[in-house]
Amino acid sequence: MDRKKTLVTTTLLLFMLGLLTVNLVGVFAVPSVSPYIMVVPEYTLDTNLTPPMNYEVSIITDCNHTDIWCWHFALTFNPTVLEGISVINGDLITEAKNPEAAFVFEPGTFDNTAGTLSLTAARYDFQGPNYDVTYGPGTLANVTFRVKGYGSSGITFVSDPETETVLLGATGSHSYPIIRGYSEREKIGNGYFSNKLLGDVNGNRKVDAIDLFAVGKAYSTSSAPGIPNWNTECDFNRDNNVNKTDLTTQNNNYGKTI
Repeated sequence: MDRKKTLVTTTLLLFMLGLLTVNLVGVFAVPSVSPYIMVVPEYTLDTNLTPPMNYEVSIITDCNHTDIWCWHFALTFNPTVLEGISVINGDLITEAKNPEAAFVFEPGTFDNTAGTLSLTAARYDFQGPNYDVTYGPGTLANVTFRVKGYGSSGITFVSDPETETVLLGATGSHSYPIIRGYSEREKIGNGYFSNKLLGDVNGNRKVDAIDLFAVGKAYSTSSAPGIPNWNTECDFNRDNNVNKTDLTTQNNNYGKTI
């Protein structure tokens, strides 16, 4: 009986705290600076996406330069939730955009054990004396996954000097970076997939007191580096804050099981 009273009291206190807390508005995964490269849809929360359904994202840029020559990126994902199937060239660097130029598309390779897509790239084949170029905005590539399990997964651009996300332009016989993901993280937008029941923090297919405790511990935290108790699985609406919106979402699903 005491445990039930404690649970009710905790729930009420958290809910009241949520009402008194300003709901900080965060950015989902849309980059804060243009031009950018991002995953679209930037986030997907859908319990109906179950194995073995397919899930597709596009890698797009809003860059409207008329001197685009090359792009490349690599991705990571959760291999217990998603399984990579295919990568298809988008409409940014194609023969249709520049019929006089030859282009090369390198689709990369999935490692569905490690949860990676290796370096994927497209470029106009440089034959000199000047680079062939195209114009944006457009789609770099379309990536298809198969839903493998229950849970959540980032669809995250690799950030290191060897496989960073890059969009290159060219003027005459010289190329230059328009976007460099390793040093310009504000221009890169990762994706997020979840088929979990909203409010289910630990992934056991139900929303219960354990999940409520997790949200209580993470309450009023944000995704900024070094913040104690931050838990991305408690950020149900993906606004980079755990606040009253997430608590309300959890309360609405409390006791549900799928």
